[in-house]
Amino acid sequence: MNVFTLTRRLFWATLVAALSGCCAPALAAPTVERFYFIADELDPAPRQAAYRAVTRLLTETAVPGEYVTIVATPAHTPIATLAVPAGSKTVRLRKPAIRPQVRALAAFFEKKGAGGSTQAEPQKIATTVRSLRRTELPLKIVVVADPVYRNDDYPTWSMTGGKVPCDGSVFVDYSPWRVTQKLPKNTSVAWMTPTAGFGDDLFHQEAITRWHRRYLLALGGSLDCVTPNADLAFNYAGSQFGEPLGKLEDAAGMRSVVSVAETVEPVVIPAPAIQPPVTAPVIEEPSIDVQVPAAPAPATALPIDWCDTPPSALDALRGDLRHVVFLRDLSRSMIESIDGEDCSDVNAAVLRDMNEKLSGIACERFAVIGFGGEGTVGSVVRLCRHPSLFWRPVWATATPQSRQAASRAVARWEVRGGTSTLAALQEVRRLDGVTSVILWSDGLPSIGTGADTQREVLDLVRELGAEGIVINTIGAGNLSGRGGGTLDLEGCQFLKEIADLTGGAYLAL
Repeated sequence: MNVFTLTRRLFWATLVAALSGCCAPALAAPTVERFYFIADELDPAPRQAAYRAVTRLLTETAVPGEYVTIVATPAHTPIATLAVPAGSKTVRLRKPAIRPQVRALAAFFEKKGAGGSTQAEPQKIATTVRSLRRTELPLKIVVVADPVYRNDDYPTWSMTGGKVPCDGSVFVDYSPWRVTQKLPKNTSVAWMTPTAGFGDDLFHQEAITRWHRRYLLALGGSLDCVTPNADLAFNYAGSQFGEPLGKLEDAAGMRSVVSVAETVEPVVIPAPAIQPPVTAPVIEEPSIDVQVPAAPAPATALPIDWCDTPPSALDALRGDLRHVVFLRDLSRSMIESIDGEDCSDVNAAVLRDMNEKLSGIACERFAVIGFGGEGTVGSVVRLCRHPSLFWRPVWATATPQSRQAASRAVARWEVRGGTSTLAALQEVRRLDGVTSVILWSDGLPSIGTGADTQREVLDLVRELGAEGIVINTIGAGNLSGRGGGTLDLEGCQFLKEIADLTGGAYLAL
């Protein structure tokens, strides 16, 4: 072969190679890193749906070079981490480099009767992804687990029974949801639920979804999708939620949303006058007249300006009464004293007085909130609201029908537990345009977020007063000084201080 022939062949070979390189499609570069957190004890249907979705992504959807990590929850045990190889869907999973990971993945999805858990332990996600992450690319996470949180180590934080955490739970040390490590920037999450009907009802389901959105936002990520559909969860693009979460609230602990289902539908009753609901057992007059011995007169005068005007007289109330929030103490002492004495007449008196003010105050809007709970610091807070939208209090336009509906709703609320005055006042801040508050209580606050609950309440009262909100307080039971019972001096002084700090009035029921 002469030099001319060799040169000609090299020229054509080089030209063909160059043209082939120009025409060949360039492989797309990875833009995300993927993590899949999958509960180790799912029913067969959601388990197989998740397995098919993962397999389809590895063989078809994922870009070659993307890292995919599968983690078993709730222990957050790594199952496999693999880089998606190039090739067709029939070739990818046969590559020798990823065969061990593919076998481990298949064994995880195919196991049966492992006695595991349906929980995800989302509190561990940030730590897990930071320890297993292979790139600096944005993260796309899919969680396949029950969103209703249960953990035997934190029984009071269980989301069963219509409960969800308050927003402030991401900040307090005693909460399992306290944020200690954040997710990497640009992390988005989809949650595949084993069933469509998680939670106690639709209101509870909405509140659970909102909580996980709030928590992942506090971690620095975003929850973009909650669905039982595997294809949607594993291929989500953008957020399914149109409304922003709004301002993060300060309350910590648990709140109940079950009562919302009872009060969200208005009861239309044409009668303009509001009578106490005589069929509700909580407001029946007691059949036994309990005689309380008169307390001895104190050595010094009580520093309270007692109002001789009956509390039902509306002109004794102070402040702008156009937009009023009614706060009702739902603690157990409203029906039973510490020594077991029947105090149901106290609760009945509060209900009657609330009904009179609900029907008599010429307000434009109103809301009613009941407050109770269990324990003291870091305890379970129980709040009831009327009206409400999912877990939030909302305004009711003052009409005869809406007032009657509120009266019926309040009569259904259960009386038990401690006094969560702090949480009730925090709920007031969730409403826009509040002008005044009327607070009924029979004791000092017993539930808060710190060691000094009274100070926490008074600090919040000062803030509300600075915003122009007037709080009128009404002492019931031993805080009333009426009926011959033992007078609770400390409780009276506390309610009077709340009223004084905001320019309100203290009244005795």
